[in-house]
Order: sequence, then structure tokens, then C-alpha cells
Amino acid sequence: MRCMWIKVLCCVGALTACSDKLSKDEADMLDAVIFALDGVEDNAREKHRLVPWKREITGRAIEFETLGRNSYGFSDDETNAKTKNSSFVRYIEKK
Repeated sequence: MRCMWIKVLCCVGALTACSDKLSKDEADMLDAVIFALDGVEDNAREKHRLVPWKREITGRAIEFETLGRNSYGFSDDETNAKTKNSSFVRYIEKK
């Protein structure tokens, strides 16, 4: 009897894992994991960022990205001149 339930659960798991899109429940679960691990939420604005976090679901993954200004100073004048007015992109992907 136990073997039958294990086989059924394996088949259900295999069928749901083979879908090419995340379900709403799976996307909500990944959102919760990303928030717990990285502190990132959709449309959340962080200090020193030019735009809020943007969330996009692509296939079975959730991608977050934001754009900000570099505020680091370096002791090397040449490196300082290169990064003075530069920007950066922060990108997170969870599958």
C-alpha cells in the first residue's frame, strides 16, 4: 500500500515539475523565499537605487532587477575617475 502512494506522489511531482510555467502558488512561494533570503520585494524602493525592484517571471524562474548609482570611493585616482558617475544593475534569479 505504501509503495502505491509513493508511486502516485512521484508521478504527481514529475508531472507538476515538467510544466514550463510557474503556477501562482509556486510563484508566491518563490517570492517568499527570495524575500526571506535576499530581502527583495516587487516594486520595493531601496536607498541609493534609481528605480524600484522589477519582478519578472520567465519560465520556471523569477527574476528581479534594479538599477543604482555607484557610491564607492577608491584610493586610486584612476579607478575613482572611472566609477565616479557610473551605475550598476543588481540582478537576482531563483528557480
